[in-house]
Amino acid sequence: MLTFKESNIVKDFITQNDIFRLTDVCNFLVENGSDKSTYSTGKLRIYPMVGAYIKSVIPKDKLEIKHIENDVLYTKVSNLSFEVESEVEMQVEKDKRNLGQLSLF
Repeated sequence: MLTFKESNIVKDFITQNDIFRLTDVCNFLVENGSDKSTYSTGKLRIYPMVGAYIKSVIPKDKLEIKHIENDVLYTKVSNLSFEVESEVEMQVEKDKRNLGQLSLF
């Protein structure tokens, strides 16, 4: 799972680039302090987590996805905008959701 900081870095990268490979996003994360360990194939260990994260936060109609030479190529189909949330805002939202889940035990 990506950290809060990593998820914001991914959102920022995606917002700034119209065409990019999943490997590009991973390399950008490593340049910004993420884990640089790799599998024996040389692929970064964060690769599957970044791919899953992108898939979870971007609607299917916003990106065209092509599998090319053991990588994934993304092309923006329409404009994306993300609000990069602060950790405080994230915690406030989490606390609000948890208030509705009170237990009797």
